[in-house]
Amino acid sequence: MLRAASAGQRERLRIMQRTEAVAQLKQVYSVLARDLDEIVEYGRSNPSPFAHRTLVRTHFALMKGFAYQLRQVTLASQELLSHLSAAEICLLKEERYAINSKGHVEPRENYQNFLPSLLFTIQCYLKNHGRPITRTPDIYEVIVFGALSLRNRCEKLKTLK
Repeated sequence: MLRAASAGQRERLRIMQRTEAVAQLKQVYSVLARDLDEIVEYGRSNPSPFAHRTLVRTHFALMKGFAYQLRQVTLASQELLSHLSAAEICLLKEERYAINSKGHVEPRENYQNFLPSLLFTIQCYLKNHGRPITRTPDIYEVIVFGALSLRNRCEKLKTLK
């Protein structure tokens, strides 16, 4: 479809894809933030281990959903800006490639750990928009690592019961 279209049509289609990706990011964030607000209110009126575990899970759902949507915006923006390498694009798509028994290239899923993936997504977004990070954001790693530890402890408590 893109080959047959004129350069102007291709450009409008790319802008539309980015616009749709941004709109979807806003919509998903809105839904997940509303869920978080509801569980915070529930936890205030019904303080319990269940409410605390649900709060942690809901918060991480928001973070993971936002990270996924940010990857989609970055990939849609990549069509317009082209600041990312092929390897970075492949990782943003959570893909890797292998050769099958017939000698054909096959994409495969390639899921990464949450924290490195989140930092990578933010770095790619900023790089693609002309604002590359020149240092590793250590403070964010500490904060998110602490939150991940809390989530993992909550999950462990649930499985022990």
